[in-house]
Amino acid sequence: PGISLNKALEQRGRFTVEEVFKWAGQLGEALSYLHSQKPAIIHGDIKPANIMLTPDGNVCLIDFNIALACGSNQYASVGISAHYSPPEQYSDSNFYAQVTSRYTNLPVTHTASSAMGHFGKGISARSDIYALGATLYHLLTGTAPTQEFDKIAPLSLYDLPMGEGFCYVIEKMMSISPQDRYKDGVEYLDALRNCYKLDAAYRAKRRKALIIQITIMAVIAGMFVAAFGVFMISRRMAERKYQALIQDAEQALEDMDYDAATEYIEDAKEQKDSRIEAYCMELRLLYEEMEYEACVDRAEKYLNGSYFRLRDQDEEML
Repeated sequence: PGISLNKALEQRGRFTVEEVFKWAGQLGEALSYLHSQKPAIIHGDIKPANIMLTPDGNVCLIDFNIALACGSNQYASVGISAHYSPPEQYSDSNFYAQVTSRYTNLPVTHTASSAMGHFGKGISARSDIYALGATLYHLLTGTAPTQEFDKIAPLSLYDLPMGEGFCYVIEKMMSISPQDRYKDGVEYLDALRNCYKLDAAYRAKRRKALIIQITIMAVIAGMFVAAFGVFMISRRMAERKYQALIQDAEQALEDMDYDAATEYIEDAKEQKDSRIEAYCMELRLLYEEMEYEACVDRAEKYLNGSYFRLRDQDEEML
């Protein structure tokens, strides 16, 4: 049920960007399915007259006569729809000139065109992409693309309220060279669904988000560096304090000031309880105080315990 988009264009003149974008997705799903078949099904005649607008505002692709006629022979020349067929669908330049004059009432000429080298190459999935692009162009602008391929006015000249991404997708679809278009409906549909990423507003938003992300990372990195710096300074200060206590303990032992030596040793053990120097100093203190039995017991306790991780030089020190 419904009417063809060709009739709808006659009634309304053109459609909104929102409507056309919705239909571009629905028709893209149709082409994605057709072109994914083995072998691919090429519609070969996409145009407003072959698209039905249903009462609920959706569209359906109809009329697969050319697809049935071509079958697997993609080089067969079966019909031309002026304004919508791509250059490669014309059998040769003479045929193109005759068709063009039929629709423009101009004499048959062989005007030099960048499309000339593509005539007679045979249709493919890329041909459907061009025809759909030309159809979307007509729906948006209310004007069918000119038959002179290299003189089609860019969409930007129509001052349409559409994003740069959607505009780019349609103009890529209508590239004169098939190789410059999307290769099939699958690639086109993916590009359409992601075209918003090409919009200036989206790119500005992404740049802003990226700047915020980089700023946050820089702040975190700065905090980490600062914290690491504080840690290293604190560690160096603790090491200096520990070494000073060991030196003071050693000096007190040489001076036979055993009370002071005991105090320095205990402070050093409290400062770094996993370092062995203070424990060795403690054993030396016991030895010099002639507490031989206590010295041996304490040494065995330290050797057999888990006060610190012993290295070879630590064992020799004990």
